[in-house]
Amino acid sequence: MNFEASKLRPIGLNVAAVILMAALPVGVAWGRTWTVERDGSGDFMVIQDAVLASSPGDTILLGPGRFPEHAPFQLGVTNFDTYVGVDVDNLTIIGSGPGLSVVGPDTPNIVGLEPRGFAFGVGVTRLTIENLTIENVRDGIYAEGGSLHVNSSLIRKCRWGSILVNAVDSHISTSTIDSCETGISALRGSDGLVVSDLFVHGSDTAIVTQNAENVLFDVLEVSHTTIAVVVAGGSATIQNSSLITTGVTLVASDGSNVELIQSKLVSELKAIRISGQNSLLTGAANAIRGGTFSALHMEALGNAVISASDIVKGGGPAVFADGYQFEPTFNIDLRNNYWGTTEADSIAAWIIDGNDLHDPPLDPNYSNVLFEPFREQSIPTVKRSLGSLKASFGLREHKEPE
Repeated sequence: MNFEASKLRPIGLNVAAVILMAALPVGVAWGRTWTVERDGSGDFMVIQDAVLASSPGDTILLGPGRFPEHAPFQLGVTNFDTYVGVDVDNLTIIGSGPGLSVVGPDTPNIVGLEPRGFAFGVGVTRLTIENLTIENVRDGIYAEGGSLHVNSSLIRKCRWGSILVNAVDSHISTSTIDSCETGISALRGSDGLVVSDLFVHGSDTAIVTQNAENVLFDVLEVSHTTIAVVVAGGSATIQNSSLITTGVTLVASDGSNVELIQSKLVSELKAIRISGQNSLLTGAANAIRGGTFSALHMEALGNAVISASDIVKGGGPAVFADGYQFEPTFNIDLRNNYWGTTEADSIAAWIIDGNDLHDPPLDPNYSNVLFEPFREQSIPTVKRSLGSLKASFGLREHKEPE
């Protein structure tokens, strides 16, 4: 892929500074603004030197160029090689534009757990990163505690795009994560994460949340990935999104609660997998298309209440429900959906549940998919497009599988 600077739409440094200052509430003390320029015309030539000179509330403006300097950074009891280690509270770092200001080496140099791109820990309540590229490092951004805010940035060719641990009320918006093994990992206690207008391309797994509550994905587009979103425990809402994968688009497990609204999920294998007691998927106005395994795979007491949606089978069944041996007459409510046909017998044949004979057999008392009444026409869905965002990063459109 081509990420030429000519295809990007950077925010000028002066404009970015004006926007930042205008956004501050009246009465807030102005922090100092530092400049980092590779040609020596700024206050510093190295980002870390500017961080060391900063005070809480300051802003660092990066000129164009690659910033390859890195050094050990102490984070709790660990000491990792890091390109930008932040221990200054409420610091804002703004680049000249993604593809113009680049943090990281020009080729990957990942050994074990190092190096990290940006990192901050306990004691920093907020770090804001805008308008730059982070690439070729192990963790693009590592946030332990505090709140991470990322806007208009590109993270690419990292093992993990962003890792959040106990990072509360973080916001990642209007950005792209490209060719990272995992795009975002929001781990224990990273409650209130908001991901909006994000394009994830070329990852093994785009998003993982684990025991994080009240996570919101609004206008998330995922393509060329194996798995799109995994919610393991906690709660999440996915809305206005498009998830296209070769493996599984959405996994909800470990007692998680996921709401799916007005989104498109397409998979070559299975669109949705819900597993584990108390795991629940609810939603409406979605287009769900499965692959060779199923559209929905319901197992181990996973439950779903989905309505006013399209649930369309691929090469496999529309629904496969198994592993409900611990609770009798477990009803999965998929009524008032469109299944791609107006024939009830056909829909019933496309649903594998306790009413079907298998080897080994499924006890008919264990699971029952409710699908009647059903809709006889496809459900119109509306999704905001990320086309302009992808174009700004020079990314090609993804074609859905036939």
